[in-house]
Amino acid sequence: MIKRRFCDNAPLSVQQKNIWMEHELYPDNTSYNIVSCLRLSGDLNFKAFKKAITEIIQRHEIFRTTFSVKKSEPCQIIHQFMEVVILETALNSLSHKEQDTEIKRFIRKESQSPFNLAQGPLFRFTLLSLNNIEHVFLMTIHHIVMDGWSVGLFANELSIFYDAFCNNMPLMLPEPAIQYSDYAICQNEKYKYSQENDSKYWNDVIKGAVWGGFPADFPRVFGKKGESATKTATIPADLTEKLKSFSREEHATPFITLMAGLQVVLYRYTGNENLLLGCYTAGRDQKEVRSLPGQYSNLSVIKTAFSGDPDFREIIKRTRRSLFSAYEHGYLLGSLRKPLKSHYMHIKFIKYRYND
Repeated sequence: MIKRRFCDNAPLSVQQKNIWMEHELYPDNTSYNIVSCLRLSGDLNFKAFKKAITEIIQRHEIFRTTFSVKKSEPCQIIHQFMEVVILETALNSLSHKEQDTEIKRFIRKESQSPFNLAQGPLFRFTLLSLNNIEHVFLMTIHHIVMDGWSVGLFANELSIFYDAFCNNMPLMLPEPAIQYSDYAICQNEKYKYSQENDSKYWNDVIKGAVWGGFPADFPRVFGKKGESATKTATIPADLTEKLKSFSREEHATPFITLMAGLQVVLYRYTGNENLLLGCYTAGRDQKEVRSLPGQYSNLSVIKTAFSGDPDFREIIKRTRRSLFSAYEHGYLLGSLRKPLKSHYMHIKFIKYRYND
């Protein structure tokens, strides 16, 4: 990838196009809001803290980006400067229980407040003061400019820059080798040559797909309501080690083994021999983007056939082949994602791995 000279517009990446198209259909949908919560302990130098955030926003074009349409095509509009505003709220007069309630209320409010992609900024910052030495920092950024991996990158740079500004030290991080717009331009150039082959592959994957009627307590409501809940379960350490050992024996990762296991459960309940399972990948195979904030995550579709009465080891092999094949054929464009998300693919298997 080549770093270009500053230009105030650039094409959208494939990932951004998919999100942008959904936003055009459902502008008030807030499911793409990423809300991160950082607890800060110790005396806070607010001036240095805000200066560190401003430095990050100026360092990475993607955080100074809005979205528009030119010549009937969506494009990134890159601004040379974007003001950083931090909403400060004092909660020090409240009890611990009341503070926790207020923090949850702020998180809920941020997660449910939509962004205007054309106007920007696509970030919001809130600082909740619990007392003189304890604070909660809420960072809300739209998914079109940042993925889960980028949260760790942002927090890491914030720590480095804050420490430097507090101690009047020079900034030690080198300038980014490229900007996100360089990645988008390079990706668009490559996709011109692979689009036909990739589209044929994905059409073959979803051909004949039928939602198998997963039994539920209530009828499924289609549409963009954005309602969800979280159920947490922990795999014990001894079982985790057995999972890793078994996966090595099968030349698979625990991710592949667990994915195969989920497909077996779905097949048991649905009887569908051609299951479609969603799978997100980090999309950061190129070393230039591993430390660069932006939207790189990619939704792939894994199709594993259950014909021929396979045992579990065979399902693992089929899952591995399907996964590797999906990696080789790039990105699902919106024209193919829409029928998948609307009719066929309601379950995704996701593994988050945040950088250190």
